[in-house]
Amino acid sequence: MEDEFDKWRYSVGDIIISFGAIEFYSHTLFRKYCPDENVTPNFPKRAKTLTKELRSGSPRLKDPCQVADLLDKALELFIKRNHVAHNTVSLHLYQSLEDGEFAITQGSTMRKSITKVLAA
Repeated sequence: MEDEFDKWRYSVGDIIISFGAIEFYSHTLFRKYCPDENVTPNFPKRAKTLTKELRSGSPRLKDPCQVADLLDKALELFIKRNHVAHNTVSLHLYQSLEDGEFAITQGSTMRKSITKVLAA
């Protein structure tokens, strides 16, 4: 059973830490390409403002639309990350009577099934 919890714990940690890197880069890009705007702690607002600026044809980047596309993907990841980080998680655990092994058969947050959140 500990192996399943370790996998879950490490996966959640990976999601949170990885999104921290995305947040860092979005702050850096925002300060560089939107110098007249106040940096907001709200990631969706910051990403949308930055995306709009980049798509307007920023001459300082080789391919600003590619960066804007990545920010759009980051916005999708933001929703998944928030489901993992901010919702109560419910797991259905079953233990086999034959071998004593545990299995997680279903997981959900208060809003959506974890399977749906991570598959979206």
